[in-house]
This record gives sequence, structure tokens and C-alpha cells, in this order.
Amino acid sequence: MCTMSIICPRNKQLRIAFNRDELLTRPPGSPPTRLSLGGRESLFPVDSRAGGTWIAVNDAGLAMAVLNLNQARSQPGNAILSRGKLIPMLLHATGTDEVMQSLQAISLTDFDPFRLIVFYESSVTEFQFDGSVSFTLNYSAAEPLMFTSSGLGDDRVERPRRMLFNEIITRYGATPKAQTLFHNHVWHDRPHISVRMSRENARTVSQTVIEIDPDRAVMTYAPSPPYAGERTGVRGLAKTSQEKLILNDAPPSGSPLTLTLSPEYRGEGNVQPVLS
Repeated sequence: MCTMSIICPRNKQLRIAFNRDELLTRPPGSPPTRLSLGGRESLFPVDSRAGGTWIAVNDAGLAMAVLNLNQARSQPGNAILSRGKLIPMLLHATGTDEVMQSLQAISLTDFDPFRLIVFYESSVTEFQFDGSVSFTLNYSAAEPLMFTSSGLGDDRVERPRRMLFNEIITRYGATPKAQTLFHNHVWHDRPHISVRMSRENARTVSQTVIEIDPDRAVMTYAPSPPYAGERTGVRGLAKTSQEKLILNDAPPSGSPLTLTLSPEYRGEGNVQPVLS
């Protein structure tokens, strides 16, 4: 249950936005923190229950996000690890190839089905594991991208959310405003399949944005409060104006964290340590 989009609003800049959808019984996540994992500095919010994360970026300019995979062919098992544990296992990596190599050494059957989205150097790789079989898909970040899932079934939300994404990008261009409009959008008569979703037992609980420039990565995170008319935990549909919500282009309002990218990512080559 989540929605992620990727745009390049300016040359050599990437912007990732992520709506985290969760059951109301799950405790709120913790704001982003800075940690050193495998010799690399990383930024990511933390799942308060499982201790993992759903989105992260490290100082190599490598960004990752994980979504549940809810398809007819998926084979959920008796997972012993939260899917959020995957990303911390991979944040030591310098690039996509190293992530893929590391995945080969992980027992994927310890996790329920998932989609791992990896960004590095203007390319995007999607790694899917359905419980028994894994495969990868490759994309260019030069074109706007959208990935989404739902506990109601991924196929149920894929088409309407993708059509909306394409419509907003066509109307406003691949801009931060367009991306924010998409992630805040609610269909007043279909809140359960909306991008900023709400249903009896689940809702969009937070939004995270990562902006990657040649020399830094900035992560902004904010809880997603109930919108006007949302009836959290109550049967029935939210009674609110679609027009009002589609004009909500306010980005997450949390305090941003900045990570300076390592010299090799910035193209400066290897830097010799200074001996003292």
C-alpha cells in the first residue's frame, strides 16, 4: 500500500515523492534520521514497529523504496522479516549493480512479495519478488515514472492512478507542483483507491520527498493529517470536494535533512585522505 513517483524537474536533478499508506493499527513512523551503514551515510524514516524503512538515500546518490506486491500470482508466505528490513541491508551499495548482487545473497523467501525501486545515475530499476520468482525491469528517469500498490489489489488501483498521473503531468509538466498535486489527490467518491487514500482500516499516513542534485540529497518528511471530510476508521465515503483537493499543491512541511554526496558520485574522482 503506497504510491511513488519520480520526475526530473531540471537537468541533473531528480525528485522522488512517496505516499506511505498503512493500517490504522500500525504505530506512526519516526521522522528521517542520519545513519552510517556499511561505511556510507544514509537518510531514511524508520518504521516504529519493525525498525526498517520504506524509502532511503545514501551519500553515493543511490535512492531506494520498497512497495508491497499484491497481485493474483503473488504467494505471501510466513515471512519472518519485514519488507522494510530490505533497504538497510542494501544501503552499503555504491550503485544498482551492487544492489542486485547483494539481493542474490539475501534469502528473499524470508519476506512477503515486494517491489524494490532503485535509482542511480538517472536510471531506475524495479526488482520484483512474488514469493517464488524474481525479475527486474529497467527505466530511464528522463521520463516521469509512477509505481503504486494497494492492499485491495495492485490491479485495482494501477489504472486509475496511472491515468491521473499522466493527466496531471500532461497538464502541468514534470514539475514539483504537478507531482505534489498528484500525491495529494483524492476522489471524493472513491477515497479507498485515491492516491491520498482512506478507507475503514487504512489511510495515507505520511509523505516523503527526496531531491537529488549533483552534490547533495535532501529528504523532507511529514505525517499526512486527515483531510477535510475524511472519515478515518468509519464506514462510508468521505464527503469532500474533489476540486478543492486536486488544487492542494502544498509539499510536505517537515524540516528537511541534507546529505552531502561523496566526491566519486559528483564526478571528482578518488580523493586522497589527509594525513595528520
